[in-house]
Amino acid sequence: MIKSVNIGFLYGMVIGLTIGLFKVPYKIVESGDGVSISQNVDFIEYIIPLLRVSLVIGIVGAIVGLGIFIKNKKNMDKP
Repeated sequence: MIKSVNIGFLYGMVIGLTIGLFKVPYKIVESGDGVSISQNVDFIEYIIPLLRVSLVIGIVGAIVGLGIFIKNKKNMDKP
């Protein structure tokens, strides 16, 4: 059981990290009076939301891994 939950969590973390790399903004664009200003976000302000996204998806992956384990266990118990 622990193995399937750990694998689900790790796969979820990797998938969450890749999704977070595309979804978490790394620069702020402000526009006004026909001029747009682009500022890069500090590393710590970028990495915290990125880790939050990957952890949430990792937890979802662990829940999915647990569900798969329970489903497989029920199928093995049937005669």
